[in-house]
Amino acid sequence: MVATITGSRPPVAADEVADALFNNLELQPGDFSIHLNHPKDFLIVCASQAIKDRIYGDHHIEGPSFSLSLCPWSKLAHAGYDSLGHRVELELRGVPA
Repeated sequence: MVATITGSRPPVAADEVADALFNNLELQPGDFSIHLNHPKDFLIVCASQAIKDRIYGDHHIEGPSFSLSLCPWSKLAHAGYDSLGHRVELELRGVPA
């Protein structure tokens, strides 16, 4: 999951985000870890699928002086494309028709 600070975007530490999740979702230490993430603010790594499902149910979390928007992490979220100046011939083998 990724968490983004919404609204006026005050500076928020990962510990404050963890406390907001503990208080709002009744989670325990060890249920998840929080890491700084770019371009989103925080990456939340869950210890189990059940914890992920619990966090996924709430898309908006209120902290003491900030609000969080939660959404699933996707490796394609900020993907881009570019054209390359070379053409390459590619042969695929062993791929079922």
